[in-house]
Amino acid sequence: MRRFRPNDLSKTSLAALMEYQDDVNACGDFRQRVDRADRLFSQNNRDTNKAFREVRKNLREAVGPSERCAYCEDSEANEVEHVAPKSKFPEISFKWENYAWACSQCNRPKNNSFIILDNNNNEVDLSKMDLASLENKPEGRPLALDPRDEDPMDYLYVDLTTGVIQPQVSLEGIELRRAKYTIELYQLDARTAVRTGRRNAVNSFVERLRRYVDEKNKGTPITYLQHFKSEIQSLPHQTVWEELKRQSQCHTKIKLLFQDAPEALHW
Repeated sequence: MRRFRPNDLSKTSLAALMEYQDDVNACGDFRQRVDRADRLFSQNNRDTNKAFREVRKNLREAVGPSERCAYCEDSEANEVEHVAPKSKFPEISFKWENYAWACSQCNRPKNNSFIILDNNNNEVDLSKMDLASLENKPEGRPLALDPRDEDPMDYLYVDLTTGVIQPQVSLEGIELRRAKYTIELYQLDARTAVRTGRRNAVNSFVERLRRYVDEKNKGTPITYLQHFKSEIQSLPHQTVWEELKRQSQCHTKIKLLFQDAPEALHW
C-alpha cells in the first residue's frame, strides 16, 4: 500500500461530480441520501459516462503501469472505491478526493466498515451506528490511512523475508492503532497469495537491478539501460521496491547493488 496522487480532473468532470453530489444532498433524510448516492453511482460509474471515464483513467494511471490495486498492489484493479464509504458519508460520495482504484478482493471485504477518531481521539465505529445516529455522526478523521492524503510508508513497512506488512516499530499510541487498523481493514496480510507476491517481487526487483548493474559496468548504452528502469517501474508491488531502497543499508547484497547504481535510488 503506497501513496498515490492522481492527476487533477478537468473542470467539466468536477462540475459533473458536483452536480451528482448536489442531487444527493438535496434529498430529505440520511437514508434517502444514501439510496440516492448508491443509485447515481451505479448509473454513472462506467466508461460511457464522460466524467467517470476521466475518473477511472486518472485513478488507473495513478497506480502506475502495472495498474494494480492501490491497497494490496497484487490484483489488477478494476473498481472505483470510496475511501470513506458512501453508506456512511453520502455527503462526499461524489468527491474526487474520496476515490481510489482498487480490486474487488480489497474493496468487498472492507464494505461498510469504517472507524473514525472524534475530536478527542476516541474511536467511533460507524458500522455499529443506525441511520438515525449517522445523520448526526460526530466530526472526526478516519482511523484508517488514506493513500490519497497520507504516505502509508510513514506508518507501515514490508518484511522483505516474509512479505508481511507491519506497523513501523517507532509508532505508538494512536498512530500505532491507525497502522494496525489499516492492515486489518484492507486485509493487507490476509491472503497468502499477496504475501507470496511480495516475496517474489523482492527477487524480481533485485534480479533486474543486478542485470542493470552488470550491463552498466559493461558500458551498455544508456538507451538500453533505460529498459531495466522501465521494467522495475512497471512491476507490481511498488511498495516492495520502495522498501528495498529504504532498507538498502541493512542488506549487504542490496547495499552493494545500489552503491553501483545510486541513480536507482531515485527511480
